[in-house]
Amino acid sequence: MEQLDEQLSPMQFMQISYPSATTQELRNYLGGFNFKGEKVDEATEVFSGGEKARLVLAKLIYGGPNLL
Repeated sequence: MEQLDEQLSPMQFMQISYPSATTQELRNYLGGFNFKGEKVDEATEVFSGGEKARLVLAKLIYGGPNLL
């Protein structure tokens, strides 16, 4: 959660982390984590703790972590 800049929107947060991904790919992916419509472009400072945690989890999973 410390890596989350609350001034950024979920879309900006993901674009900074994954600059090679297209906007549409990220929009579709974030929709799977229930960040849809205007929520994708809202600053995360107004999000609940659960929404912030879900966004950080989305970032981790998108990167394809090694799991056993």
